Amino acid sequence: MKKIFSIVVLSLLLNSTSFSDEKNFDIEGFKLGDSLLNTYTEELLQKNKQDFWKSKRVSPIEFLPPQEASSTYDGLQFVFKSKDKERKIIGIGADRDYKENIEDCFAEKDRLVIEMTNNLSDVKKISKSKTKKHSYDKTGNSSVTSVYFKFKSGAKIGVACYNWSEKLTKEKEWNDHLRISLQSKSYISFLKNAY
Repeated sequence: MKKIFSIVVLSLLLNSTSFSDEKNFDIEGFKLGDSLLNTYTEELLQKNKQDFWKSKRVSPIEFLPPQEASSTYDGLQFVFKSKDKERKIIGIGADRDYKENIEDCFAEKDRLVIEMTNNLSDVKKISKSKTKKHSYDKTGNSSVTSVYFKFKSGAKIGVACYNWSEKLTKEKEWNDHLRISLQSKSYISFLKNAY
């Protein structure tokens, strides 16, 4: 099953011959700049809106599980600028749960990073795998281990394992998970001071 997931993820990630422009890269068929209103109603977006950050300049939407029955992920997250009436995507995340099994998440992340390093053209790997405390968890007991690739435009692709503390897992019902993300330059700038 894990091997099938890896193959499916890679086929979704590597469905274009050139990635010099992040607009050619998609996750579950969604690309940066796409309007979420082409797929979802405003009512559904508002129903699934989250409140992660102090700043309300951007709006995160989560579907757990995804609305699409064909999804290979356990969750999808989209981010758009709150004042944007067209709801254009500035960030996409796709999650695969690894409940109480973070070591398998790390192995899958490493496999994906190798495949991406070998197969993505015109995209620069900008970080080695590193672990840092997640800024949301003020106790310092949650961490994220990530690798990022950067487009010429400044947009990034990330592959990360989120290892939440037992407290947050119980309180928020957040599972340890693998996340593949695509972030525009403006969303990356927002995240620097999100919490």
